[in-house]
Parts: sequence; structure tokens; C-alpha cells
Amino acid sequence: MAFFSTLNNSGSGKGVCMFTGDRTFIGQIAGLAMSAEEEETPLNKEINRFVHRLGIAAVLMGIIVLSVGLGIGF
Repeated sequence: MAFFSTLNNSGSGKGVCMFTGDRTFIGQIAGLAMSAEEEETPLNKEINRFVHRLGIAAVLMGIIVLSVGLGIGF
């Protein structure tokens, strides 16, 4: 019986596939990882808050530049 990433450098042999997909050990781990609840980390919260503030600042700067441009006649 050979397992995932088993190497055979020489010789000959025959094998039978017993499990595939979600029924393998790696598939079971993947299923557990997908079903786990995602909790937002403090770093993710800070990044989201920063991006939100940066977006607001960009929109405000655009409005200011537009109003100044219109005010001076462009």
C-alpha cells in the first residue's frame, strides 16, 4: 500500500486505489477546514477599518479637488 507522495525509483508493482476525494485522510482534513467557523482576527479588523477610512478620505479628496477645479473655472 502506498500513501500520498510515495516515490518509487525502480522496480515494478501493482496498486489498488482504496479511497479518493473526501474519503482520503487529506480530504477529511480539507472538509474539517471548510466547516470551521471563520473568526475575524484583530489584524483583519484593523485592516478593514483602515481601508474603510482610506476610502472615505479618497472620496473626500476627490470632492474637494472637483469643487476647487469648478471654482476656478476648469
